[in-house]
Amino acid sequence: MSKKGLFSVVSALGIVTATVLSLSPSAVAAPAAPGGATAAPLGRIGASCGEGFDPETTSNAQTGIQLPSPWHGIQAQVRYGNLPDGRQVGWARALNGPSTTRVWLDYSANGGRDWYQCGPTQRGTVGDTFTLATLTYPSSQYVMRACTDAPGTYSGNACTSWW
Repeated sequence: MSKKGLFSVVSALGIVTATVLSLSPSAVAAPAAPGGATAAPLGRIGASCGEGFDPETTSNAQTGIQLPSPWHGIQAQVRYGNLPDGRQVGWARALNGPSTTRVWLDYSANGGRDWYQCGPTQRGTVGDTFTLATLTYPSSQYVMRACTDAPGTYSGNACTSWW
């Protein structure tokens, strides 16, 4: 199923909020600005988990995108599912990895030109790590990505593509 068909909620005020996991600003293609010029990426503009829903209350949870191959054995994913009232939400999840594994979700309402970061949250000793969830929207400009790292264990981080 395509992303466009999955994102089906728009706020009553017409305000689009997003939650996405992000790569470095240099990895994001800049969208075209008015007049055909290319706008420079702004990067991270704040930290927020949007509405902050608990992903464990969703049904029909599925993976929208994940890393092409695990990073140091850690798999980062953008997940989505439905709240009990039918609204769709998205969140980030990291599978496997050491207790230092963290995951965060970057989300953008303008195709990744700039974004908010939800997290990071840290794994701890057991189970998978996930962020809070935020509502999804039908615009092709509303995108999300999941990122993971493991400070003190591995250097660097890895992020999915924008989804």
